[in-house]
Amino acid sequence: MSPDLPTELWLHIFSFLDVEELMRARDVCRRWWEVIDCDVLWKPRLLKRGIHLDSIELANEGQELSAQWARLGSSYYETLATNWKNGRFKPFMFPDSTHCAAVHLPFLILTFDRSGKSAVEVYRLVGGKFELVTLLPLPDLQIDDTPYCEPCMTSDNVFGISMRTRTVVFKLIDGQFRFAKSVRFASFHPSSLYARSSYSCCCLTDDIMWFRATYNKGGGCWLQERIFVFDYKTSKSPLTLDSHKFLGCSTDNVFLSTSTFELSIRSIDGDKIWSGGSGVTSVCWSPSS
Repeated sequence: MSPDLPTELWLHIFSFLDVEELMRARDVCRRWWEVIDCDVLWKPRLLKRGIHLDSIELANEGQELSAQWARLGSSYYETLATNWKNGRFKPFMFPDSTHCAAVHLPFLILTFDRSGKSAVEVYRLVGGKFELVTLLPLPDLQIDDTPYCEPCMTSDNVFGISMRTRTVVFKLIDGQFRFAKSVRFASFHPSSLYARSSYSCCCLTDDIMWFRATYNKGGGCWLQERIFVFDYKTSKSPLTLDSHKFLGCSTDNVFLSTSTFELSIRSIDGDKIWSGGSGVTSVCWSPSS
């Protein structure tokens, strides 16, 4: 039997649990179920994972609206676990001309060969499936562009499309993605007359862009890569990292591998948090709440 504590104290205790732990804890007893089955605990955790009230279909008959986020969390993860166990999947079929895709729930971003379709398709997870919500035009091809572009979405309300020498940024404004800024990069190599530079965005927030820059002289003679942190509101680059490989990012941190395969963890702003280990070639993480 659980201690007879005030509800406010139970909520404080349960606030330290993540989604999976909440689902297990509410099965302990009726009292815990009643406390955990509230939107105060579930809403911020689901939104952090990109799960919204319309992500899946919910039956509302006879249910309390005050606990709709709790029911969403339960339905979402129970449906996911059941489908995974039973092998029930409905694949999302990309258009044949799709070049690249980026997923950051609830959104899916698709890019195409710009010589045939110079636009970005934005999908949103609604009722358990991705639905096309908008088609965003891209700038005309320039002489130093490539017809292939790469999407990057690592934040809830902004994504970028990289086109070798520039990145076009779109932001979510009043429920719609709109063009925000086009960031163009100059060659970082002193022999830029001979070196062909290429830039691609790998982490993007409202203010900060992380991008990898590579150049080669052609013919496979040599290749160099750098990682830049760029504040695209002030047009300043506070950090440049040579011989680093981008491994991934979370909401708060960026994960890199050094030339000696050490793991380097930095804040989104570029501040060094930790480094160490050896033989690191990939990293996997999950939200803490």
